[in-house]
Amino acid sequence: HRARQYRWAGNHLVRRMEGGGERVVPRVGERERLIRDVHERAGHFGVKKTLSLLAPHYWWLGLATDVAQVVRGCEACDRVKAAFNVKHPTLQPLPIKGLFYRWGLDFAGPLPKSSRGQQYVLVMVEHFSKTIILAPTQDKEPGTVAGVFTREVLTRFGACAEVVTDRGGEFGGEFQACLDAALIDHRATSAYHPQANGLNERVVGLVKRALRKWCLGHAAEEWDVYLPWVAMGYNFSAQASLAGFSPYQILFGRDPVVPGAIKVALEEPLDLDHPERLKALVAQRAALFRRWMPMAMGNLQIAQHRDTLRYAKTRSGAWKPQLIQYGVGDYVYLQREMLDTLDIRAGERILRMRSVEANGVLELEGSDARTVRVHVERCAPCHRPDVDGRLDPRAAVPSPDFACTRCKKATGAARMLLCDGCGAGWHLECLDQPLSAVPEGDWYCGRCRTAQDLLARESAAPWVGPAERARAQGPGGDSAAACYWLYLWCRDA
Repeated sequence: HRARQYRWAGNHLVRRMEGGGERVVPRVGERERLIRDVHERAGHFGVKKTLSLLAPHYWWLGLATDVAQVVRGCEACDRVKAAFNVKHPTLQPLPIKGLFYRWGLDFAGPLPKSSRGQQYVLVMVEHFSKTIILAPTQDKEPGTVAGVFTREVLTRFGACAEVVTDRGGEFGGEFQACLDAALIDHRATSAYHPQANGLNERVVGLVKRALRKWCLGHAAEEWDVYLPWVAMGYNFSAQASLAGFSPYQILFGRDPVVPGAIKVALEEPLDLDHPERLKALVAQRAALFRRWMPMAMGNLQIAQHRDTLRYAKTRSGAWKPQLIQYGVGDYVYLQREMLDTLDIRAGERILRMRSVEANGVLELEGSDARTVRVHVERCAPCHRPDVDGRLDPRAAVPSPDFACTRCKKATGAARMLLCDGCGAGWHLECLDQPLSAVPEGDWYCGRCRTAQDLLARESAAPWVGPAERARAQGPGGDSAAACYWLYLWCRDA
């Protein structure tokens, strides 16, 4: 019976779903790569949005669990979303009027100049369907805004009733004249209160986060090449405020085809030359619009009502920010200084909590076994499930003030040789037998080589406890060797 639910379409296994549709069942070894590819190419969105991009085209047992595991293990997402403070949401919802009634405009930037000279992103959001358009620009002059708005909105979707912007100078001059000529009302947010255009504020933040994640693995000057993929990922993703539909579905009345599923979707020919088939497609689209639009409208009103209650609770003082309580063994990121708007505040190192003091000072330990003391405000929790908790002192990265064991000088880092046993450093010229270059392979200092020789000799001799060994050596014995064996005893006890 189960076999009848499946069929082969070329090299792909296809499952027939209960509603009449079909989903591709990818091979087990390809599933993680498929999830990761869709997640990264579509803007590093969360579990729900990534799942909404995959579910219309793919099926396998445990799809949602696998998506959650891959997304939560994404290093770029975890570092970019690391929060070092709590911000109060202050949103003022605008009344819902319908599709293409209102567009919101805002700028993200300045960003690092791309190889094509782009420094800003003009973010345009249609307030009903939540459709976004992202246009890279070299500047934020009113003439530039007017040209982009005319090309991307007016000539594609027609004149809207309202445009919402902040009070920046880039939204005056030629842009205001463009709106006046099209008989469009220009609504500007209150001074010093840009959160009134809350939808655009959230999208601007989303765009910056997506670009930061992309820049972790690519050249930062190529961010404008990735921008269309960010817009695609957002417009193709289901939105909770749209009753689970995506902006693409609201606009076009059909499911989007993500790039990973294009080949599969085109393997079976579809003949559109028959009038009956065309008539059926048109009727199907009309039925979808009749069913989806009221549901989306209702969910938008519910979402705005929920935002209004949250705003009132925040302003009344009854709302309290979420407090993060750290415990021994928790993993955290350290805050670092951002070089530009696409940089990430969370550093690359993941540190483990060793102790928490009452004054808010934390003692953290890195994978190199080194410890650091910082205040809790400089830490953000790490949520990755795949953190390697093993310690390896050889992975230590010397600090800029790391000094030579012999001359005690921190200069000449290029000539510094580190012991692979104890981590101590020597300048090449400060060694008992100076070297002209850093040797290949592992290198151990004199004390570590002596300890290794002692260990090799002792492994072939009868075992003697550390206390007896220290007594046998007497006051004039080898104190370094005695201490070393005492250390081994304590370590293995």
